[in-house]
Parts: sequence; structure tokens; C-alpha cells
Amino acid sequence: MDTTTGNVSDNRESSRTRITEVSRELFSMYSFSQVSLRDIATAAGVSPALIIKHFQSKENLFEQTVNFTTSSTNLFMGPFENLGRTMVEETLNAPSTAPYSIIRMLIVTSGEEESLQAIGQRIKDDHLAVLYRRIAAESPHPNPSPALRAQSVVSIITGLSLMRRFGDPDFDTHDRKELADHYASVIQRVLDGTD
Repeated sequence: MDTTTGNVSDNRESSRTRITEVSRELFSMYSFSQVSLRDIATAAGVSPALIIKHFQSKENLFEQTVNFTTSSTNLFMGPFENLGRTMVEETLNAPSTAPYSIIRMLIVTSGEEESLQAIGQRIKDDHLAVLYRRIAAESPHPNPSPALRAQSVVSIITGLSLMRRFGDPDFDTHDRKELADHYASVIQRVLDGTD
């Protein structure tokens, strides 16, 4: 093996990883429009041209930084019969600044079409597809369709997260146990196909 080629490949992957990590951090602190390629390049210690070489555009780079797999793992772990409870507790207890939060990522996009499309694709890949597979494999009832149930559940959880973060200024005055019991029950019935 040519060690020179190996080093170039390692350096290329290292700079690509550094650019992605820095971008994820900057996009979690500032809106898509507030972060420039020059900002990313400076923070990563590379040139803007190298970012374009690796990612072709800021939109493509943003898409690479959007990742809900951590959120998906936390939301959809454990036994199926307790999945509603797991999802609600994770939604109520996750830090509001978590970089894997759908609501946080939506705020960061400032409504820009390209970034919204990237987030939509990641929601589909990281949440809907994962939940669909669990429902299809583990639900006691086949109907309504697992795809419709997955979409319904992700909508409820996203709505709960939205209300928690800024939709209801009095959210923290609600009794947490009552809130968790209510939403967990609603979500579990949708997951099971009994509602």
C-alpha cells in the first residue's frame, strides 16, 4: 500500500469530519442564514473552497449535520408495550438545547426551504422509518397502517415538544405525572392500533 495515499485519504476524512462537527455546533447555535461558509471554514481551520469540494454547498453541508439518530434511539427504545411512556418521558426530560431536537432544528432553519427539506428527510429516515418498522413488527393490531400510526405518533411527540419549549408559557405548571400519563396513554393506543 502506498502510505502517501493513505495519509491523504486520512487527512481528507479528518477535515471532512472536522467540518461536519464544527457545522453541527454552529448550526445548533445560530440560524442557517446566520452561518456562512467562511464562518465554518474559520472555525474548522480549513478554506471555504475545501468545504465546497467536500459538500458542494452550504445546503448539502447542513443536510449532513442534521441527525436525529440519537433522538430516535432515546425515543424508541425498550419494550413496545411501554413505548408511549418512553417517548413521553424522553420528550419531557430532554434538555431544551439538545442538538438532536426537531423543534430546535426547525428554529435554526429560520423557515428556509432547503434546510426544511433536509430536516424533513431526516425526520422521515431517523424517526418515521424506525417507528414504522417497530409498529409493523410488534403492534398487536395491523390497522390502521403502520405508516399512518408512525406519522401520527411523531406528530404528537413533536407537538408536545413544541408546547413544552414555547407553545404554552404555563407548561411547567402542569402536573408532570398527569401530563405523562395522559400523553403516554394516547400515544400507546395509537401505536397499538386501538385508537
